[in-house]
Amino acid sequence: MKKEDIEKALEVLKKALELCEESEGNKPIKKYEFTGETINHHGITLHRIRRLSDGLVGGFIEKEGNLSHDGVCFVFDDAKVYEDAWIFEDAMVSDAVICGNALVSGKAIVYDDAQVYGDAWVYEDAQVSYGAKIHGDAQICGGALVFDGAQVHGGVKVNGDAKVHGDVEICGNMEICGDAEVQEREVKRIGRNRRG
Repeated sequence: MKKEDIEKALEVLKKALELCEESEGNKPIKKYEFTGETINHHGITLHRIRRLSDGLVGGFIEKEGNLSHDGVCFVFDDAKVYEDAWIFEDAMVSDAVICGNALVSGKAIVYDDAQVYGDAWVYEDAQVSYGAKIHGDAQICGGALVFDGAQVHGGVKVNGDAKVHGDVEICGNMEICGDAEVQEREVKRIGRNRRG
């Protein structure tokens, strides 16, 4: 990870922590509650949530530390967020699995059987969907799209308007950026190698 990426991550986390400060009266403002429904997912008890503003029943989280009460972030449908994964800011997760130390933030959307795990981070306006797997130290950001079963892991960063999709696996220490598109084991245009 580049120093500037680490600094940006720390800035986002610092901002998120500031947003988590308690309101007047020393009571935190909550936007969701547990419904009482639980499931066992790989030996971990997950709890279904309900949004307090409109009663919408959402997905499953292991603990309140998985989903911020700030911003409009939410976990929908049968999505599962557990371990030390964290959804915050205005991110949305629907019918996907987020676990490990993964982060989903900004206005990112992860949906339709996608998986984000390890130390991966999906942020800004990025979208991960349709069975894609993001893990390791991978970062998906900007307006990047990763979908249709693609796998991105290791130290890979996909950003800008780049697209990674189909039967493709991207790993190592590289950046796919701009309007690059990688699909079906074919590289149409690729970004640049990163040196850390």
